[in-house]
Amino acid sequence: GRPPAAGAHLDQHRHATLVLDASALVAAGLPAASADAFWPTLGYACGNLAQTRVPALTGIAHLRPTRDELKAFAAAFGTSGAAALFHIVGVTPEAADLQTALGAAGSGEGVETLRLSPEHFASAWRTLDSGAPSSGGHDDGGNCGDGGGGGGGGGSGGGDCSGVDLVALGNPHLSFSEVESLAAMVGGGGGAKHRDVRVIATLSRFVLEQAEAAGHALTLSEFGVEFINDTCWCMLGDVVPFPPIQSARTLITNSGKYAHYAPGLVNRSGFKVRYSGLAGCVAAARTGRAPP
Repeated sequence: GRPPAAGAHLDQHRHATLVLDASALVAAGLPAASADAFWPTLGYACGNLAQTRVPALTGIAHLRPTRDELKAFAAAFGTSGAAALFHIVGVTPEAADLQTALGAAGSGEGVETLRLSPEHFASAWRTLDSGAPSSGGHDDGGNCGDGGGGGGGGGSGGGDCSGVDLVALGNPHLSFSEVESLAAMVGGGGGAKHRDVRVIATLSRFVLEQAEAAGHALTLSEFGVEFINDTCWCMLGDVVPFPPIQSARTLITNSGKYAHYAPGLVNRSGFKVRYSGLAGCVAAARTGRAPP
């Protein structure tokens, strides 16, 4: 077959039609300690601003994002926006510089520039961390629903916004390097997994085989991580019956994509979604509570 001669298959539709300047975020001290959460949150904010326009993101090339960070950015960007692609100037292949990313509009004349502010970032985080208390992070129970949704035990209950009973990792699938990082975190002497919390990671069978050969799968299994191969969190509990998601009251994830989709996919009164970086998810696995 042949691809259609339309849309992003044509060079003229691949050029940026919007510039997003992220330099103010860097000036404000981002990314902070939880650097892995910076990229999906940034992607979500950029998708919200771009919508159908192809953006060229400037001001962050010096951060030298890894493939995993770009994967997390792209998944979240495609969740909140509808553009076929994005450019990160100095990082992605078609954006060696801004002029190249803009193509025929290389001068920038007539192309809107939006400056990403810390508030854009904070707003994206609040949206993804939808189960957090609206009062600003205190467990007063007044803004957290009834915590219903079946199942006994677990760290989540009542009006408590911080209790967690499911840690959802691997959306998109975990890479080998992410498995390696996760194994280092859980095997680093920080304590055992909370008895009422399930930790489930989706990944390809190929990556799982690599993890088994390297010994990481054993480390993770001993901590209590469960593996699911070759499917996506967005399919679990709806298309594919999955008791852990059907009975969970509060899950935490480091995925901007899944933090966006999970509330609608589960669609159950009292169900809450918390959002954090990978270290925050591991901390929740140990304590049964989302990090502050």
